[in-house]
Amino acid sequence: ELMLGSLLGKPEAPGEPVGVTLPSEPIDGGVPTGHHRATVTGWLERTGYRPVLLPQGLAIVLSEADSPAGGTPEFSGLGLSLGASGLHVTCCVEGQVLTAFACARGGRRLDAEVASATGFPLAKVTWRKERKFSWVVDDSGDEVLTALRHGFARALEELLGHVRDQLAL
Repeated sequence: ELMLGSLLGKPEAPGEPVGVTLPSEPIDGGVPTGHHRATVTGWLERTGYRPVLLPQGLAIVLSEADSPAGGTPEFSGLGLSLGASGLHVTCCVEGQVLTAFACARGGRRLDAEVASATGFPLAKVTWRKERKFSWVVDDSGDEVLTALRHGFARALEELLGHVRDQLAL
């Protein structure tokens, strides 16, 4: 509440809309997001705002959308957000959200899998991921970074399988 209050301040008028990106519901047994959603929207409403909920992946799509002069952004795309608790995806076509969901293969789970596979302490794996990991640098001599790269690749393959299933492709 303190963080939101310091960022937003008071609404200029009751019912002022405010866009909020929240994690999508997990489709593979991850942690449900209902409590998170209720907490954030409840505080915003009590403060006088009207929350407009947007799937987390939609923020990625919107950040890349082109807007015609004075018009509404036209966007189609696949927005991926790779967070600590999960991978979030939103698929949009011509401004319409076709599907939005999350799967539980987030950064914390990946860190734990890599720590278990390599024998490195979890904190060290997380530190290396946050400070050294790159998709474009050849780090084949580094066991932890190589395991992270393979883990991310498996997570993305799983996520794309879920996209295919959600869109019935």
